[in-house]
Amino acid sequence: MIGQPVAFDKAEMMENFAGDDELFAEVAAIFIEDAPPQLAALQAALDSGDLAALHAAAHKLKGSLASFAAKPACAAAKTLEDACKVGDAGNAASLAAAVRTETERFVVALRAELGSR
Repeated sequence: MIGQPVAFDKAEMMENFAGDDELFAEVAAIFIEDAPPQLAALQAALDSGDLAALHAAAHKLKGSLASFAAKPACAAAKTLEDACKVGDAGNAASLAAAVRTETERFVVALRAELGSR
């Protein structure tokens, strides 16, 4: 899409993996498998109104995304994490939706990257 930031910074991502394509592919496959349960945990915490659990889920996801230099998804997770820290339950649903959207967009881009190797 025009104007939409790239889902990840490829150069930074490969630097994070020390240029090791095999390591990247292994960790990427694990992330792709783990992303749906992480997003489900995020949604469950949101549905229960548990800001502490929502904060923890956002923090965990942010850490995983940072390894891949998935900047838009990582930023969305950080925004949600910060909102939870200050007890901003009013924005939690929209922020969680942004995390889900950006994470899913990243997973699509990550799959494409794996397919191009």
